[in-house]
Amino acid sequence: MTERRRPWHSLRLQAAVIFVLLALLPALLVGVLLVEVNRDAVEMSERQLQAAVLSEVAASVERQLHRVEEELTRVANALVLEIQRGGAGDESFIGVRAALAASTAVRAARFEVPQAAIDTELRVAGDHTSLPRTDALVRDATRERGRAFARRADGLMLFVVVVSLGPGSPEGYLSSPIDSGALQGELAAKARSRFGGGNVRLLVVDGERRPVASSGIDERAGIDSAHGDIWKLLPAPSAWSTHLAVVGTHREQGIDMAGAVETIPSLGWAVALWRPQAEGYVSLTRMKQRAAIGTALSVGLALILGVFSAGQLTAPLLRMAEQARRIGARAWTLLEPLPKLRNELGELSASLDTMAADLRHSELEIAHEAELRTELSRYMNHQLVERIVRGEHSLTLGGERAVVSILFADVVGFTPLTESRPPEQVVGLLNELFSLMTEIVMRNGGIVDKFLGDSIMAIFGAPEPSPLHAREALRSAEEMLRFVASSNEDWRQRYGVRIRLAIGVSSGECTLGNVGSNKRMEYTAIGEVVNLAARLEALAGPGQVLLTENTRTAAGDGFDYVELGEQTITGRQAKVLVFALGGTA
Repeated sequence: MTERRRPWHSLRLQAAVIFVLLALLPALLVGVLLVEVNRDAVEMSERQLQAAVLSEVAASVERQLHRVEEELTRVANALVLEIQRGGAGDESFIGVRAALAASTAVRAARFEVPQAAIDTELRVAGDHTSLPRTDALVRDATRERGRAFARRADGLMLFVVVVSLGPGSPEGYLSSPIDSGALQGELAAKARSRFGGGNVRLLVVDGERRPVASSGIDERAGIDSAHGDIWKLLPAPSAWSTHLAVVGTHREQGIDMAGAVETIPSLGWAVALWRPQAEGYVSLTRMKQRAAIGTALSVGLALILGVFSAGQLTAPLLRMAEQARRIGARAWTLLEPLPKLRNELGELSASLDTMAADLRHSELEIAHEAELRTELSRYMNHQLVERIVRGEHSLTLGGERAVVSILFADVVGFTPLTESRPPEQVVGLLNELFSLMTEIVMRNGGIVDKFLGDSIMAIFGAPEPSPLHAREALRSAEEMLRFVASSNEDWRQRYGVRIRLAIGVSSGECTLGNVGSNKRMEYTAIGEVVNLAARLEALAGPGQVLLTENTRTAAGDGFDYVELGEQTITGRQAKVLVFALGGTA
């Protein structure tokens, strides 16, 4: 029984899958390689951009703070000159106000000399900038470094410088608010010009990581700019006196970020920039999308070409498979010419056509041979026919010795029968009789040697030797008598006669082989055992089976034997011990 083919076992599907894989794997490999190669380039470009922007921002912050420091220092110098000239009070600081009027970053300042109880606000006309007082800690830091930054609780940042009033005089302190709005505006402008706005974050912090200015950061959204992971790229703030520039990645609220940090050593500050990787690597994302689209198109095209190519490949194979099934079913009339291809499939197709022709010719030969065997079997024993066909029996004259049993069976009183009946009836009766007797002989392993008028001669143990040849001959004799007894009533009604057989059986050595001439020969047995069987048949009465002592000995037990004593046999000088099968007349 042919196993049912499952869909995935289809050669067409398998070929299509192979074509798709052959197209998909290179496309995927090229896509992955392109993405990986461009990933490095995109990441490097993003890092360079961020580093460049940070450098610009750091330089801008440094310039602004230096400008504040320079302008505040000029105001302080003007203040010292006024004091050294003996000026006092707000109206005496004309030079100081002139310096303030000429400043762009400093529009108001507060002058404090705590030991002399001096606390004066200096400002240009129309300026209302809040000028908070400094505390002892800020003054100590300013005295130690020459300048300092101070932050009030409301977030306002002050730039404080020391004002030296001369030897032996107490030190004064001049402070001015830093305009963080200008820094904020510059950061926002940088974000717009260099990143097109977007979700980019810029942050300037002081040495204690407190925000000075920022862009794109909403503290209300839960972003802790002072303690964000971006600062992990740098060492502790105490090391911010050294110039450092670091780029890297971190996560913020579950989003992958790409960022950079740079210190401003002259201020002890740092500036940071970061934005989502998805925005920074947008070109890489687009490339991935295009690679995916290209891969999908390649797969689709490969699938179409694969299905088409697989169909072109499998169509001849399917026709060959159908042709093979028809050959197997011997449906020669349904065979169709296979396509003539100029490739290996064409060779297979031609071989299949040749095989079909050879098989058909062989089958015709076999049928002819079988028919010939059947026809020959009507003239000689089928065993002999098979041996001749197989080349096991020589067709030359001559023979060899063999031990066999010979059976002769004769119709008793046949001559009166032929005289009282038309020849047609006689021939018909004999044909019926001989047909069934032949069947009995062949069923018991014997061969019919010849028909002699109303007699039949059979050989047992030839052409294939058989150790049971005597038993086979006696069984055949018994069955012949039973057959005749059961058929007599029918013959009596049809022919008006009653048939009785006389049978003789002899066993012994004889010569078996081809007897005759090169023009005409027959396979037969020759020897005393044949003559003795014929004489016993002539001696036997109607319905009687006579046999020799050799037959009785060779047949063994299983039959009823009746010893009739030694009998004179025509043609033999010595008498022969004869037996009759029990139950025969």
